[in-house]
Amino acid sequence: MSLETFDFFYVNWSTVYPNEGTQIQYGNSYTFASKPTSPSQRRFKLDMLGIQYFLDENDEILGGDAEIDAPFAYERNAKRLEEFYLAHKQWKSFLFNHPVWGQLEVRFGKPLELPKTVGNGVLGAFNIELLEQP
Repeated sequence: MSLETFDFFYVNWSTVYPNEGTQIQYGNSYTFASKPTSPSQRRFKLDMLGIQYFLDENDEILGGDAEIDAPFAYERNAKRLEEFYLAHKQWKSFLFNHPVWGQLEVRFGKPLELPKTVGNGVLGAFNIELLEQP
């Protein structure tokens, strides 16, 4: 089974590396560090920009319960982002095209939390955390 791709690309991103191995502080400022025994899991924090619910003249979300059409800004459509999250939640892996490391297998590191709209269906700034699957 092939993995779906997270293709919302209006983002700023940062990478957080985990503490690895064991470190023990001894006297006289000496620190012992051991090699990690498991693979690293980087966290990628994505600041989502320009995500929007696309509304019709009655302020109803375009697409409703139907499929989202590509013309409705497919890569920044808030309803589509919600559907993507609901299909994966925090347990199902997907692909993320990282600007530096290329295509990585990840999953959501935290539940999706969408902010209030700031007018015309546009969401305020928010972030998503992805957890690399080694």
